[in-house]
Amino acid sequence: MRTRIQRIIASTLILTAAVCAITALAGTGAVGVDATPSAAGGAPADAVVSVSGAVNGIASGTGIAAFLAPGGWKAATMIVVGLVLLYLGVAKDFEPLLLVPIGFGTVFVNVPFAAMGSDHGLLGIIF
Repeated sequence: MRTRIQRIIASTLILTAAVCAITALAGTGAVGVDATPSAAGGAPADAVVSVSGAVNGIASGTGIAAFLAPGGWKAATMIVVGLVLLYLGVAKDFEPLLLVPIGFGTVFVNVPFAAMGSDHGLLGIIF
């Protein structure tokens, strides 16, 4: 039973990380294409795939840049605290019904660019 719960929590964390990464990439427009619009219809004339453009877009639009920004260490610290709470609740079986939701909430709210704790975020809509 315990390994099943651990697998469920691990798959939830992986899914959450994937959704956050996709959301961050979609918001930056990091498609890796540097193109100039043509005069006729505004479509790209010569779409040139640029690895450096894609890397710059990913680096500026993901959580890595937000953690390296001034004050980003606060969110990183709170994510570590949330992961410690998850570890204590799952692996050490120390009040799991209390620590697992608190740990997930702490991690979700502090994910960069998710705006879960803002006025228009999920927590702002609920409360």
